[in-house]
Amino acid sequence: EVQDGLEINHEREFTVSDTGAFASFLAFLGLEPGIGKQKQGWSWSYEGVTLELSHVVSLGWFAELEILLEDPGPPPPETIRAARSRLLRLLGRLGIGEDKIEGRYYTEMLHHGGSGISTA
Repeated sequence: EVQDGLEINHEREFTVSDTGAFASFLAFLGLEPGIGKQKQGWSWSYEGVTLELSHVVSLGWFAELEILLEDPGPPPPETIRAARSRLLRLLGRLGIGEDKIEGRYYTEMLHHGGSGISTA
């Protein structure tokens, strides 16, 4: 979801050792493939912020900034405001203006085309 121009994700990431078996499992559950994306890049950490420079096939290059929270529950509004402030401050240090923030998800852009700067 997007709150105050900031993408908020409640997700768990994990590795899959056998992609074919995982795809078969998803098909068994009745799921069908949707849109896919290929993304490669580099990652850095700076003062609790993860910065990624990523190339998304068919879309171009993106800078992604991310703050991970330890608490799995929904963050309170003051936490979101503080995170947004930290992300914008870092964007400024990188010379990237707020007008360059991409508000669409990759899947939306892949459906309609486009490129830009993304913050997550």
